[in-house]
Amino acid sequence: MAFSALGSALMRLPLREREVLVLHYFADMTAERIAAERGLPAGTVKARLVAGRRRLEQELAGDQEEARDAR
Repeated sequence: MAFSALGSALMRLPLREREVLVLHYFADMTAERIAAERGLPAGTVKARLVAGRRRLEQELAGDQEEARDAR
């Protein structure tokens, strides 16, 4: 199965970060709802969102560098 650059970058994230990012952005869930459904403190979910976004940005930037180097 072929993934988009975003899908590939998401798959490289730790599961706990990937899970909250997918639930927040693709399932349109608030941090509070994710926390309630997963049995986590809201602060933990928010911290994972911040960490996941940061790591995802790094992953996508690395993909762009690799694409440029391949040219």
